[in-house]
Amino acid sequence: MFWAFIINAVFTVIEFIGGIMFNSTAILADAVHDLGDSIALGSTILIEKRSYKKRNNQFTFGYRRLSVLSGLINGIILLTGSVFMTTRAIDRIMAPQDVNSVGMFWMAVLGVLFNGVAVLSLKSKNSGLNARALYLHLLEDALGWVVVLIGAIAIYFFDLPIIDPILSLGLSIFIAYNAIRLLIPVYHILMESTPRSLNLDELEAKINSIEGLIEIHDVHTWSLDGEYHILSAHVTVQKELSDDTIIKLKKTLIAICKEFQIFHTTFEVEREGDECMSDCD
Repeated sequence: MFWAFIINAVFTVIEFIGGIMFNSTAILADAVHDLGDSIALGSTILIEKRSYKKRNNQFTFGYRRLSVLSGLINGIILLTGSVFMTTRAIDRIMAPQDVNSVGMFWMAVLGVLFNGVAVLSLKSKNSGLNARALYLHLLEDALGWVVVLIGAIAIYFFDLPIIDPILSLGLSIFIAYNAIRLLIPVYHILMESTPRSLNLDELEAKINSIEGLIEIHDVHTWSLDGEYHILSAHVTVQKELSDDTIIKLKKTLIAICKEFQIFHTTFEVEREGDECMSDCD
């Protein structure tokens, strides 16, 4: 991931210089995209170890949500860049300008090479979820440069400079689409919504089928980073259950939750007929 970051960051600088030199909004649009990728790679490297730092009295859930913060920053940067490039592309479509198609062609060749090497560096060394997501993202970049390459050839042979801003507009819309795709799960995590991968109805049905348990209520589920899920709930048990039986019941509850990828649980046990002491839903 470190080498993928270095390759991507160096090429991002080259892209901005090339986009200005060759008067290509398509190259500049992809430079904005690669800037977002560089930030994503860099922040992932910095956050990867820190996010697993042990919790303390100030951060009682630890630092896992740092990855969400990184996603939020990256998404905002990508969305802002795509809006800026969209306005530039529309201006160029209304009033096309000459583009150095030869320079654009060689930039596209470099783009395919640089992004291809970055893709291979990630594919060979990493198997985590973040690495796989970044691998697919860089693969999309490489394919995007293939499109720019084709556009440069079309401009050269058919003298159609309007192709450049059209490509830029397409890339900007693609960037905005990916930014929104990134921000939607960030929003759900920050709002502490039920993880999308969790079927809460199925979980509650399985818990309610436990012998000696009357019902589960006041259920709250959320995720720290999209992978580490948490649950808190109240469970009402039969009044005659012994303390040892209740302990066994809680162990069963924890085991069921782990089946649903819930790794941190808090259960408040209430005996039948007891009044709920907190604001139960």
